[in-house]
Amino acid sequence: MKEKMPDSGRKKKLIIIRNRVMQIGEGLRKIEDAADGKRNYLAALIDGEGCVDIHGMTPEISVGMKSLLPYMLWKEYGGRIYKRWKGRKEAESLIYSWEIGKSKRLRPFIISIMPFSRIKHRQLELLLEAVNMKIKYHYKKKPDGFRQRLLEIKSLISELNSMNPPDIKDVPYHHKGAKTLTERIRRFWLENSDIKPKETCKRLSLPYKEKHRSVHSILSRIRRKGNKR
Repeated sequence: MKEKMPDSGRKKKLIIIRNRVMQIGEGLRKIEDAADGKRNYLAALIDGEGCVDIHGMTPEISVGMKSLLPYMLWKEYGGRIYKRWKGRKEAESLIYSWEIGKSKRLRPFIISIMPFSRIKHRQLELLLEAVNMKIKYHYKKKPDGFRQRLLEIKSLISELNSMNPPDIKDVPYHHKGAKTLTERIRRFWLENSDIKPKETCKRLSLPYKEKHRSVHSILSRIRRKGNKR
């Protein structure tokens, strides 16, 4: 028997797919109008339970849980909600998955929560770049290197998602950018794991003779942490 979502009292589109029910709808509120406390909560939720990724060539943010929280997010901010089962259709295997992937809806969502994100701040920065590219060239001819850059962003996000969360005390993530030398070096290292101390000093505009030893030490520590994934 095909089970429908709870009625939200608004216009919606219901699609039945094998072993899952997908419902598309418009949100009751805009994320731009949310208070800072609400944005902070959403950023923490995405950091802990969400997924920031590019599926195929489509940037997406999603949250999957057994509770009704994903359904409440869909009802408030729109997007897509999946009601699916793992294996048999039993109550204990029921999972709600909320996704927001439409570029014009996703962009304000990223901009609103990114200042409060700590763990997935860099993934959101890269996802925003991909969304801006798709919006800019939606009705235009794609320039040379468009697909290549999108694939690079996808690869970088995938690599970041596979890493352990950074130590917040040593590597703070916040919207004002990296304040510590360790964090600035770490961000370069995430994009190029083979980077050398001399090249790092050059890109950070640091005096190589004075900073070589400290940069070398920081890179060594970051590499050790990265290898413990």
